[in-house]
Amino acid sequence: MTSPIPPRSASRRLKLPRAGWSGLFLLAIVLAATTNGSFWIDECVTADVARHPSLMGAWRAMVQLKFAEVQLPFYIGYIWAFEKLFGHSELALRLAALPFFVGGMTLLAGAFARRTGRVWPLLVAVGLSPFAWYYLNEARLYAMQMGVTAMIVAALIQLNLPPAAPERTESRWLTLYLLGVILLSGISMLGQMWAGAALLAVFVVVPKTRWATWWDRHRGKLLLTAGALLLLGGYYLWSLTIGARATAVGATNLQTILFIFYEQLGCVGPGPGRVELRAAGVAALKPFAVGLGTYATVVGLVLVAGLVALWQNGSRRLTLGALACLALPAGLILLAGVATHFRVLGRHFAPLAVILFVILGLGLLHLWQRRGCVGRGLATGFVVVTLASCLLIRFAPRHAKDDCRQAAQLAKAALAQNEIVWWNAGDMAATYYDVPIANSGSNQTGVLVVFDPQPAFAIKQPKPGTVITSKPDIYDSQGVLAGYLKENGYQPITNLMAFTLWKRK
Repeated sequence: MTSPIPPRSASRRLKLPRAGWSGLFLLAIVLAATTNGSFWIDECVTADVARHPSLMGAWRAMVQLKFAEVQLPFYIGYIWAFEKLFGHSELALRLAALPFFVGGMTLLAGAFARRTGRVWPLLVAVGLSPFAWYYLNEARLYAMQMGVTAMIVAALIQLNLPPAAPERTESRWLTLYLLGVILLSGISMLGQMWAGAALLAVFVVVPKTRWATWWDRHRGKLLLTAGALLLLGGYYLWSLTIGARATAVGATNLQTILFIFYEQLGCVGPGPGRVELRAAGVAALKPFAVGLGTYATVVGLVLVAGLVALWQNGSRRLTLGALACLALPAGLILLAGVATHFRVLGRHFAPLAVILFVILGLGLLHLWQRRGCVGRGLATGFVVVTLASCLLIRFAPRHAKDDCRQAAQLAKAALAQNEIVWWNAGDMAATYYDVPIANSGSNQTGVLVVFDPQPAFAIKQPKPGTVITSKPDIYDSQGVLAGYLKENGYQPITNLMAFTLWKRK
């Protein structure tokens, strides 16, 4: 799963900067992108699982509730252990991916530099990626996936080189590659599909004469990797038999497929917020058309320049082979989304972002070195628009995550006034932010969770003083609660990101 890069002659290869400088730059990016803002519902699920006293107890609870987190075995185990060391605050859990992201991207930057003589284009493509900034600031698995994928791609770039390096060096890169494949497979079930692309890429990227050599010298490593992948595959098949799966919200269609590229290329920053886009669809893009058009034009031209650089440098067969390897898991994930009515989004293609980083890095280098003032102007424009997009994601209020924390505070304040409170949102958000939940109809001891209510749900319930609602397409898909609020004279009092507080007139 790599974009092949033609080697430079030894006479033209420039001295590389120390890997430590690349690591420090990437560390600064991670710290700049990460905040202690409120978790949104998926992060609340992560946090609730992570702070469970027992890992086995957390796993049993996930199995009983058929959570999709059952299909994230390595990530859940890692985040559980990380929480025991560093706590379960928003900032701490979001920084859990830091070792993987910084380590993997540093390896990739070094491999890129050894093949091209420059490290800065790859660091710019990674460090100014709005997609990376968004998911670095999320206590979920996607930044970790990017880091592990970067390690795999770096290893494949190194293993593509002629066998001039010492055998020990090749053995280390092969070990990193195999370890990365196992980790990517263990992070999530979808990750195993992308790991399959990495396995196929070996047959495209690495010369055939070295396959037999590996089997003779590293048979134990190869068999151990195959055994680990088979065990993980069996585990994922078992998870499907118990019904573990993600929440079926929306469906995969042409619009969601286009959103994958919209998100991965960083158009989110100059565009509308996710809540607005979710509510209004394509119509939400209109007020941002100029900024989006400018951004897409600049980034698109750099992407095309990267593809041209690959094509012109005699790597056509490798490029087409690598793209074919990537197309297989991408196609399978999209087909699964259509068949199971699961909405595939850009984050489910997180490993693909690493390939885009490499291509964009090549595009920047190609424009800077070979296209004169126009090329350098376009490369500079890329830095300007991507940095702006990253800063918008980091600071613009419209890109803030769902404000579960403030919604929870409002719910607890209403309970303190002895009000009856309904919570029409994810119960894990209430749990993480210590909102007591009523066990039955006793609304005085906690909030009553109202999840996608059916008609006549409120016949035996006393009227609440406060109702807190969120994302009606998930939590009130039939509009039953909305109708109840309208009929009984409730009015919106406070609007938070993705939440509304209602009270009676």
